[in-house]
Amino acid sequence: MFGLLRTILAINVVAYHILKVPAIGPYAVYSFFILSGFLMTMIMQKTYGYTLLGFKNYASNRLLRLYPIYWILMLVTLIIIYFVGNDIAQEFHHSLRVPTTWQEFLINTLMIFPGLMEYPTRVLPATWALTIELFFYLLIGLGISRNRKVTLVWFISSISYMVFIMYSTKAIAYDYGSLLTASLPFSLGAFIYHYKQSLYSLLERYIPLKVSLPLFIVNLALSLSLPIFWSDSFSWKMSFIFETLNIALTACLILQLQNIKTNKKWMTLDKKIGDYSYPIYIFHWTAALIVFWLLTVPNIQISKLNNDIVIFLGALAISYVIGSFANKFNDKYIEKLRKKNRKVKGKRNLAKV
Repeated sequence: MFGLLRTILAINVVAYHILKVPAIGPYAVYSFFILSGFLMTMIMQKTYGYTLLGFKNYASNRLLRLYPIYWILMLVTLIIIYFVGNDIAQEFHHSLRVPTTWQEFLINTLMIFPGLMEYPTRVLPATWALTIELFFYLLIGLGISRNRKVTLVWFISSISYMVFIMYSTKAIAYDYGSLLTASLPFSLGAFIYHYKQSLYSLLERYIPLKVSLPLFIVNLALSLSLPIFWSDSFSWKMSFIFETLNIALTACLILQLQNIKTNKKWMTLDKKIGDYSYPIYIFHWTAALIVFWLLTVPNIQISKLNNDIVIFLGALAISYVIGSFANKFNDKYIEKLRKKNRKVKGKRNLAKV
């Protein structure tokens, strides 16, 4: 029951990048990380198991899930950059350009960016976060969330590191752009998986879904007010509160959505909606570049706000169309391979992630 949530989070990232809506992009990335920690722990526990064969099948399915669509959209992006010109592409986004060295080609092909978002050439700029995803996929597959005790140590260590960073830098804030600080949301996702029954019982008693969902939305809305209503001296305090609430409420939503009972028709629809989250997330800068170029060539004169709105809506529309083709390719060729890997010890997987 996470498909709709994933796609909404991806759209939030697009709004953050294109419309410059405050906060919601980093919040969405942290929410993605929490969800990934939960889901990867779940499929290791329920599907693959902590054996050499289990790890092999898990790793193979993660690579098949990420790379074929990524390579297709990377190739499409390179063609578009060549067509519109490197100068226009870089004017739109500084990292959106054709690699010029074999190292840049290799790094972009592997989707493993040294320095993450600071790496200068990213054909698909948003994919720096997938380097972090790949790192924690590996750790989870190797057993960092194998059981409650190990996961609890990981979670407490992640909190301790975050506290240490805040204390040493005198900056009370979450840095989502590094591997070490990203450990907190991933470990939280794993933690709530292992303690899901007791945590869910508490939530149903005190903060049911009809309360947590509105709180999640209100918290996002309040975060938008930071640059408008709060002074610089006070804004960082409110930002830390809103970020912390986003993390906590995301964990609540994941536990509660996991326990929703629904019919097969809605589950199928939810999955189809969720399938668009990945292409929207990784391709939206390219799609926005296309709209930007279409507005630039005829030199259409419209206000900055209207220009951003047109680019935002156009980027979503193009990402949807391209995502449809990518998903059809995935369903026809890749999903068959992944389905084979979901069979471990003769049992078919129930967690199709």
